[in-house]
Amino acid sequence: MSGFDYVLDSMNECNRLELQAAIDGLDRHLRHLPRLSQARILDAGCGSGALARTIASSHPHWEVVGVDLKPPYVAYAQGRGREAQLDNLAFMQGNLQALSFAAATFDIIWSRFVLYFLPDPGAAIAEFKRVIRPNGRIVVTLHSLSSMINYPEDPSLQDRQRRVFDGLADMCLAPKLPSMMLAGGFRDISVEIELDRIYSTLGQIEPSSRKNIEDVFKAGINRITDILGSRDEADLFVRDSLNYLDRNDTYTYSLLWTIKGSAPGSP
Repeated sequence: MSGFDYVLDSMNECNRLELQAAIDGLDRHLRHLPRLSQARILDAGCGSGALARTIASSHPHWEVVGVDLKPPYVAYAQGRGREAQLDNLAFMQGNLQALSFAAATFDIIWSRFVLYFLPDPGAAIAEFKRVIRPNGRIVVTLHSLSSMINYPEDPSLQDRQRRVFDGLADMCLAPKLPSMMLAGGFRDISVEIELDRIYSTLGQIEPSSRKNIEDVFKAGINRITDILGSRDEADLFVRDSLNYLDRNDTYTYSLLWTIKGSAPGSP
């Protein structure tokens, strides 16, 4: 299966992902990992490698492998891994919809903020099932309706936001995923829903969060232009969205879904 065009691809994307990781605070999400003395874990769609580095530094006896479709992202992640002097960490190029690993290679697979960008997330779930070991654990983290839940609503902006964000990614994938994972052969499915820190803001948005959202818009401007019909309309949408977030009387929030499951044991 061929690759795909990542809609937010840009020369700045790895720097944005590092900023996003800092806003979110990755350490707090390590609670989703099983307690194992040793494990081989795949960070599926590793981007800048921030999550993989966090896991590798917190679990020095684990082997952590990050995979991303974009060679420049892999090179960036490798460089940051060398800077951190993490000997248990490696990165490679790969397509989540057609992984190059042999069957039953990993004890844990974690895919964070990736599957809703794929043309066929079901194919990635099938690949995860193939390369995970019996009784292995899977963790998938996705935003749901990112930056589309606002109060007070601006009807014109709300309609455009839904069109734009639905055009950038499948922002409704998270609620579908538990059933997809169950149909894909995983069991013991659980779901945790919490307030996302990256795209949620009460009152005037913090500068770092504003920059992250602005960089998302910059990277996706060509797709936004296609969705709204002209570059002028795309630029207006970006201005209106940022102006809304700059207000003191608004609340915008996003929900963060973490869906976990396990592979069946040996026959």
